[in-house]
Amino acid sequence: MQHIKAMETQIPVTLNLGFTQIQAIVDQMPEDEKARLASYLDRQTVVKRIERFQASASNFPLSDEDILAEVKAVRRERHAAGHR
Repeated sequence: MQHIKAMETQIPVTLNLGFTQIQAIVDQMPEDEKARLASYLDRQTVVKRIERFQASASNFPLSDEDILAEVKAVRRERHAAGHR
């Protein structure tokens, strides 16, 4: 018996899908693939999210002392609540 290897042909395809259509496709995906997709989207959008955060944070200047005071307050609250 002779084995014949199938040749794969790759043909580029462009689909114009709206958000609702993509959402319907994602709804059908298994959870592990949804997690992979979420991770991919995070990587694709992280730069813009950081830029937006930096722009909004510049409107709220905090000194190192302000940040340290806030960290200490949160640590006190967590310690009082039994968290370490």
